[in-house]
Amino acid sequence: MYIATFLAVTIIINGIIFIDRMNVNAIKPTISTIGITENETNTIILYAAQVEEKYNWVDINGLENPSINLTSSKEYIFKIHNPTNEKHELIVHSESGGHQNISESPEIEPGANGEVQFKSGAAGEFLYFCQYHPDQMNAKITVNP
Repeated sequence: MYIATFLAVTIIINGIIFIDRMNVNAIKPTISTIGITENETNTIILYAAQVEEKYNWVDINGLENPSINLTSSKEYIFKIHNPTNEKHELIVHSESGGHQNISESPEIEPGANGEVQFKSGAAGEFLYFCQYHPDQMNAKITVNP
């Protein structure tokens, strides 16, 4: 537990997640210290992270800008943690049927957390990205039947 606590403090103070130096066992206790459990259903946990001078979305397994697979006709919650020194905003965008933003988180200030709901609807592909760093923080959501 001492190691997980130390890593959580390092993340918050420096605003950087050192994914290459963390393993899943170190990350999981850190997540529980900020009130999130792995038992929550339909919850996607993402961190804004600065990795080698670039911002990325990072999941609890350390994957950068991970592709996300969801099931249609379900509601999901994206929980977003921002230990960086920049503000971020997660947007889920549809490229079919009129190119529109489907869900948008509020601005997430440095050191803050936020969340956004996403109802998956019909099967298809979506993009998710950061409003302020769209060329760096982006990936695909695939909704399966």
